[in-house]
Amino acid sequence: MRPFNRWLLLLLLLSTSAECSVLLYPLARAFGGAKESELRVSREAFSLLKTEIKGSSILVFTPQTSRGDSAANPDTLACQAAVAFLQRELSPLARAEWEIPDIPFEPMGHNQLRHATRSDRLHARWVREHSLSGDRFVFIEILRNKAATMVIGGQICIVDRAGRIAYSRHYNSHQFDPTVMTSTVRFTDWMLTRFLEDLTKDATEIFPPWGVG
Repeated sequence: MRPFNRWLLLLLLLSTSAECSVLLYPLARAFGGAKESELRVSREAFSLLKTEIKGSSILVFTPQTSRGDSAANPDTLACQAAVAFLQRELSPLARAEWEIPDIPFEPMGHNQLRHATRSDRLHARWVREHSLSGDRFVFIEILRNKAATMVIGGQICIVDRAGRIAYSRHYNSHQFDPTVMTSTVRFTDWMLTRFLEDLTKDATEIFPPWGVG
């Protein structure tokens, strides 16, 4: 077994024990996980999100879609799908924001946890640095294969008006069947459906203590 896989197996076996979470924290950080101080803030923000999301003002920034390491492009169809979903399920005040945040594009790469953590931080900082009209801000990234025939990964980040990361999820092709994700619209609906399911969960399931869970 390769050393990398041994570490992952160890993380999986020990993560079920709350007592081991603190011990595994350095390993989670080494793979790019957020600091516990950041996770505590996000748990508080997610708890508020659960109680305040319905009927709130939600801005959906145009999802960014990329192929492999190529630069990302705005995806208006995915944006429209996200707005329609949120209006139907959570709030009629959800709306599209066509502005593209001036955040440098970075390929998702192989260390997806590190990418997701960095992307979340950049989007949260961008919200803090701008005067935005809204209660929650949705940022979506979608990765397609090089032939652009299917979606193979993506992530969603929701930031509150205070610039706190209130929700974050990253998905790769091990978590869904890419052969049926032939459009970014379908993937966007799938990802937001997972978000609805996550709203029923405790904050410690979304942002596990010490980054292990």
